Amino acid sequence: MNLKNITKNVISIILNYNQLLKKSLYFIIYLSLVIFSSLVITLPLWYIATKYSKVYTIAVIISVLIALGFILSTKILKWVDFKQKEGIKMTQIILIPLKKAGIFILFLIGFYIIVLTYSIDFFMIAVLLTISYLLILGYYIFILRKNAK
Repeated sequence: MNLKNITKNVISIILNYNQLLKKSLYFIIYLSLVIFSSLVITLPLWYIATKYSKVYTIAVIISVLIALGFILSTKILKWVDFKQKEGIKMTQIILIPLKKAGIFILFLIGFYIIVLTYSIDFFMIAVLLTISYLLILGYYIFILRKNAK
């Protein structure tokens, strides 16, 4: 080994340690920023949650409702835009969820009637209603909806 190779290797080692120290420094800076921002966000929220729990609860509920409203409104607008691009008129677009909600409510009422007949000990009527309910529900799910698509 000559002096030129030794100096080259020493320089390479120093440069690699330099890169390692830079990456370590970037990691420490990043970690400190995360810790600092977490403290800046978390401590006031913790203080408000412990001292003013009702206000905090109301604020969280309102924030969640606003976020859900925003998400739902964007999804609904995209869906309406998609349906309009398919050539469906706005009145028909409005009727689609109303029809689905109406069918859901009818099935829910039917289920309630079945539970009610079981609870007042009309067993034979309840069994007949259950069988007819399952047949109608199966017809709607497996035949009508598949034919509509």
